[in-house]
Amino acid sequence: MIAVGQSTEHLALQSVAAKYRPMVVWGGRMPRQKYCTIGTDNAAGGLAATTHLLALGRRAILFFGDPTTLEIGLRFEGYRRALAHRRRGVAAPQSVSTQATAASALETMRALLAGRRRFDAVVAASDVIALNAIRAITRSGLSVPQDVAVVGFDDISLASYVHPPLTAIRQDTLCGARALANLLFRRMVGEDASSVTMPTELIVREFCGHGLAR
Repeated sequence: MIAVGQSTEHLALQSVAAKYRPMVVWGGRMPRQKYCTIGTDNAAGGLAATTHLLALGRRAILFFGDPTTLEIGLRFEGYRRALAHRRRGVAAPQSVSTQATAASALETMRALLAGRRRFDAVVAASDVIALNAIRAITRSGLSVPQDVAVVGFDDISLASYVHPPLTAIRQDTLCGARALANLLFRRMVGEDASSVTMPTELIVREFCGHGLAR
């Protein structure tokens, strides 16, 4: 069995893994985890995205996503680590929860802007969330990336085709898919295959405000 995504079901997966070994899960690696996972270093990705925005001079960076889900929670931890030793003038961590759907991200960002929440950058938990946050921001009359810089997570194919193209943390999903199958086959023959964490890569494009440091 291959499970794609952990959502909030870590304990359920732990329970299944105690009795059923030929299972591999796409997701984040947790301490004392009983099931086998393949996934990217989500915390490192969140750290890289936030550090990059800080280097560009952004000082009020918002995390946009639901950190109660496991993978996004790890991305949020990376974001918090980047801001842990913030310099003078850099705002404290702030997050706004949204579901990982286009409609939810669009409406949540609209409400956030209507409430006059102050931020000059967004670390989005996924590219879908990022692209719809951008829709809401530009429709409000603000400019992306001049007023608000945005970084996504996943680097889906659409990210490079929007205009301007989206800066994102890349996950190597092809490599991940191959590893899922490989680990599953190894477990099916009784091998105690270990979890694998793949590195992430920051793909810098225009929506992060590259070249617009303040």
